[in-house]
Amino acid sequence: MFMNSCVLQGMSGVGMVSGQRENTVTPIRVYAALLSCDSATLDDLAHAIGTINIAGLQDSLDALVRIGLIHRSTLVEDAYRATAPDGAHVAAMTNMVTRLADDVEIIKGTLAVSAKTFNGTQLPTTNRIEGGDAILGAISHLCQAASTRIDCALTSIPSADSLAVGLREDMHLYNRGITVRSLYPPAAQGAANVLLYASEVSSLGGEVRTSSRVPMHIVIVDSSTAIVADWTKDIPEATMTDQEPMVSVLVDYFEDMWQRAVVLDAISHAPSGLTDIERAVLEGLQHGCPDTESAHRLGVSLSTVRRAYRSLLARVGTKSRFALGVEAARRGWIT
Repeated sequence: MFMNSCVLQGMSGVGMVSGQRENTVTPIRVYAALLSCDSATLDDLAHAIGTINIAGLQDSLDALVRIGLIHRSTLVEDAYRATAPDGAHVAAMTNMVTRLADDVEIIKGTLAVSAKTFNGTQLPTTNRIEGGDAILGAISHLCQAASTRIDCALTSIPSADSLAVGLREDMHLYNRGITVRSLYPPAAQGAANVLLYASEVSSLGGEVRTSSRVPMHIVIVDSSTAIVADWTKDIPEATMTDQEPMVSVLVDYFEDMWQRAVVLDAISHAPSGLTDIERAVLEGLQHGCPDTESAHRLGVSLSTVRRAYRSLLARVGTKSRFALGVEAARRGWIT
């Protein structure tokens, strides 16, 4: 197994404490670990940090990738590398955090207003929802009842499976004449699966944009009912309301984000000149398959798979598999 300097050094101050392995994993601990070495795999990081919480570790890695603080290594398979931000990067991220903090305070304030009637009693049309499944169920039910338009703002990039399910549901909405507008975080501009989703949605008449100003998961249906969800808590929470002035505030807030947002570039070109092996390798890249798994699935040697990657990287003019995935999506090579 690949072992690097951060593992061999034991990550003093970050990793194991008194020989015990901890379950608490945070993006900050993971980033600190990666800054101390050239690159590390998931297993390396688990050993270095001293955790058996692999799911939490993967969540932290995904969060760091989304905000551009780490990226997958192009030299070591299934490994990650930290990006040490320069001064401009740090300043930009600090400004983003400040804007998001201000936006969160606005949302919290409007939630407080909507939780009371003018005489201070609880509104019967404002409901609190707890738990991820309950929130997703409420969103699905609300969208099924839509008659004109659905506006949705997300704070993170959905998985490929979630996007596939979402696309099927969106198709039913478009067939009913419902307009859907979706806002994603800026990292969506480099996410191949989102680019493919945006391309399909655009062909159906929808539109996807990106914005760095989305403070919470927001869904607004027919400009009359809204759900605001906070997925950062141990038990996710949401508020669903059709009460004024809460809904009007959220509608105006979404419209302001939408007007300032960047249209997601989902340009695709017809596939050209790819071999069957290259197409299969790109499918493996799309689904995050290791080279060994792709080779086994295709019944070819590992060197054949890696040779196909080298050919594809040279063709699009990059050394990064991540950039290859983005360009393959743009050119329509990944379907």
